[in-house]
Amino acid sequence: MDRNYLSRRTHVLTTVKHVNKTDVVTFGTTFGSLSNIMGASMEDLARCPGIGECKNGEKCDGTVFAS
Repeated sequence: MDRNYLSRRTHVLTTVKHVNKTDVVTFGTTFGSLSNIMGASMEDLARCPGIGECKNGEKCDGTVFAS
């Protein structure tokens, strides 16, 4: 994949509060493109490893992705 595309995807997604570079890699691996990531439901995003659970292992309420 084009390195410039990966850099731009990382920049765009890490502007979202609580989304880090590891999350971006997870989303990219799971959904493939930025378009697919943006089109994913909150439920699909929450199923990604490390996304749907809080740091302490409790379920989050999904507000990380709320606009």
